[in-house]
Amino acid sequence: MEGVLAVPARNARADGRAGDDATTLRTYDSTFVQGLLQTPDYARAVVEAARAWVRPTAVDDLVELRMRRQQRLTEEGFGGLVAVLAEATLYHQVGGPAVLGAQLDKLCEVAEDDTAALHVLPFTAAPWPGFGGFVIYGFPDDEDAEVVQIDGDLGAAIYEDKESIKSVTYTFNAALAQALAGRESLDRLHAAKKKLDE
Repeated sequence: MEGVLAVPARNARADGRAGDDATTLRTYDSTFVQGLLQTPDYARAVVEAARAWVRPTAVDDLVELRMRRQQRLTEEGFGGLVAVLAEATLYHQVGGPAVLGAQLDKLCEVAEDDTAALHVLPFTAAPWPGFGGFVIYGFPDDEDAEVVQIDGDLGAAIYEDKESIKSVTYTFNAALAQALAGRESLDRLHAAKKKLDE
């Protein structure tokens, strides 16, 4: 389950603030489109599915928060988002066909205008290097190193220790190595949209 904290705090355990000082993001997800790339309706469907740990009254606030955090992608000083998503996420009808269709349109726009570098991990790239989803946050100061958010059924967990970061970075690099290049990934996005519209 992709956690509701699309951009978690550095030191989130202490103050719960968004990690607005992160300058680079690397993400991998084998189940859902990453939160920073979601449409409002897709985000709502994902958040509503997390009934075990999200109160129904909190859904609107969490979706709004996720949409606000997407503004980070176009802010001055942000170094970029590199996202690897499994091809299965392009066909997983989260929220139904109309919601998925709008989500695919958004992914195509993001890929075409270079808001983020999107790479599709194709069905043929098996076995996949990992399952679930995570984000690696990079910071401008050496002392900040990196922070990892791993999403699971109980929400998002934040890790700052070197071993966890090393392990997740290895998984990301393995996924990126097997993923399609940008142009080929965009072709897969268009193909998924065409298939959905048939």
